Amino acid sequence: MNYEARYQQGLNSLSSDTASSIFILMECYNNNFNQEEILNLLDLKFWSSQAETFQNNYVNNINHFQISIEMPPYDQLPFLFIPLDENTCFYYDKINNLINGPLDFSLSPSSEDDFKVLYEPTLIYHEWNISLMKDVFDCNRYGSIYVIPGDTYSLLAFASILSLPVIRKYYNKTHAFILYSSFTDFLSSLSYNVNAPIPQSILCDSPDVDIDMIKQSILEIHNQRIACKHAYKPILSICIPTYNRGHLALEKVQQLTTSTYDTEIEFVISNNGSTIETEDYLNIERIASKDIRISYNHFDFNHEFIGNYWKVLLMSNANHALLMSDEDYTVLSSLPHYLGLLIKHPEIGVIRSGDTRWYTPNSLQNAYIKAGKNAVLHFFLRNNYMSGILYNCSVINEDLSLYFNQNYNNNEAFKHYPHEFLDMYLCNHYDFISDITPLFICGDSCLYSDSTTLSGQYEYQTKESRLLQLKGFIELINTLENLDDLTRFHLYVIACHKTFMLLKINLLKENDWNEVIIECKKCCIDYFSLITFDNQVISRSNIISLINEIAANYLL
Repeated sequence: MNYEARYQQGLNSLSSDTASSIFILMECYNNNFNQEEILNLLDLKFWSSQAETFQNNYVNNINHFQISIEMPPYDQLPFLFIPLDENTCFYYDKINNLINGPLDFSLSPSSEDDFKVLYEPTLIYHEWNISLMKDVFDCNRYGSIYVIPGDTYSLLAFASILSLPVIRKYYNKTHAFILYSSFTDFLSSLSYNVNAPIPQSILCDSPDVDIDMIKQSILEIHNQRIACKHAYKPILSICIPTYNRGHLALEKVQQLTTSTYDTEIEFVISNNGSTIETEDYLNIERIASKDIRISYNHFDFNHEFIGNYWKVLLMSNANHALLMSDEDYTVLSSLPHYLGLLIKHPEIGVIRSGDTRWYTPNSLQNAYIKAGKNAVLHFFLRNNYMSGILYNCSVINEDLSLYFNQNYNNNEAFKHYPHEFLDMYLCNHYDFISDITPLFICGDSCLYSDSTTLSGQYEYQTKESRLLQLKGFIELINTLENLDDLTRFHLYVIACHKTFMLLKINLLKENDWNEVIIECKKCCIDYFSLITFDNQVISRSNIISLINEIAANYLL
């Protein structure tokens, strides 16, 4: 290799194409060609002229960290940076006498993507590789970053990063950085500060570190925390209303308690006066006595689904609550994403999460939708299934439950689907997120005689109930505020489509199936007159034609 020619090429392009020039000079330097001249050139162009700027960055960034150790002075830092722009740089490693790079700290195009956020408190131990650490410095990631340099070089190398102004871009949005002098000090801090998040991932590039020992020590602190009562404000409650399915509820509690989250999460279980499988519920109560994350309620008698629904939500101590059926499993691996989403959007009213089977239709794609008619149209009657809904608990209180119970006391739809009424209320007043990331796995339901008809169906699955539910949802449409006539009409059409579909799911095998469709068609046409419009703009003949067209798709 003719390094003299390469060197001259690098010198000639330094002003016009700085990035290419530094690449060439780095190649020459790392192959021991004109090293002193290259360092003098870089010092003149970058380091001496910008020393004050880098030093000010270092001091300002340190002030944003929680540091329990003495930081080295700026002139002892081993890395000198060669900035190409505000996000990209090379660096000179004085200790190893190498020029490396480039380091690209620019935000990716997806950096503001709601559906790529992640909550993941991280421990960085003996980690000095800046390229590996960049993933931690990401505005799509949330959670505390604990740093234990481990040795002098690691501390100096990590401290060098703080001379970059770009670091402020990340921690201002997402992180609390905390530095410790040793692993022992770190564990002592976690033991003392019971509300400090437990790290969920570990970055370490030292082969001499026993990662299993680190994980076990952190787990021991987690186990100590959940066994001792203390006040904390979780980000999320996982709420499970349950009745006469103790074995399913117990199974879900056992699954949830394997989570290593403690300050971020709680589990709320409300037993609606169950009369069977009571030993399983006693086991839940025993587990709850040993794990502060579990709140358990046992009604002495059945308060119906509506009563238990409100109870489990009102028991939540978190900012948001995830509703789950006792037959379904939470996808624990998706919790970091949804916790990050809730941290990023603490004021969100409702989130409809995805599942692994069939409750995420094509109409529910990733979307952030402002409150009002668009949110309502995206959510109305597309959400029969309770599991996977996340609610903003700051607006759910006794007064709100009383409002719903009084206003929809005789409403058949509200009797079986109170969550859809709350969905619509929140979407009309608060922003809505649809996220298809699977958060729950559908389990197998078990039928019990006290909640079913003689045919083995749930009461809400009968033809009579489905048609009354349609009427009930039309009542809800009438009470939604700030909706124009066209939106109310679209909601009515969605409700009709949904009714036909649910009847098909429950009754297609009936001998009189076509008669069921004819009866449903008649109800849809008759119930249209119940909708309150400011201006009647759609004729009855057009409605009849529309409903006939929908019904034709379901006739055998």
